[in-house]
Amino acid sequence: MDWIASHPWSDGKIGMVGGSYLGIVQWKLALLNNPHLKAISPVVSGYDDYRDRFYSTGGRHETR
Repeated sequence: MDWIASHPWSDGKIGMVGGSYLGIVQWKLALLNNPHLKAISPVVSGYDDYRDRFYSTGGRHETR
């Protein structure tokens, strides 16, 4: 994000949108508290790696 914000064509404000994996990436980048990230719009994505994707309650690998 710092690289994007450093270019002359950027006003330094970054917004992200996307679904599935791209939504997950947005949640992860938001955790970094980068001052350039102003908005995210994750679509059809979970926010908790433990509960939303690969594991069931108690830690067992989820097979769907």
